[in-house]
Amino acid sequence: MSRKASCSCGELQVEVNGEPKMVVACSCTNCQKRTGSVFGVSAYFANDQVVAKNGEFKSFYKHR
Repeated sequence: MSRKASCSCGELQVEVNGEPKMVVACSCTNCQKRTGSVFGVSAYFANDQVVAKNGEFKSFYKHR
């Protein structure tokens, strides 16, 4: 299965192929702040499953 996504302005577009490696629902305070909800849901794909179609993307890591 192929999925497409883009940012709000449309500058970055990505396509992912296959099933996610992991799908999580988290209720930690960081995920609450990130989503503005009581929990956050995220899908994680391997790097080789993600193709940037337009624009440039960056990875961000929060070190604890």
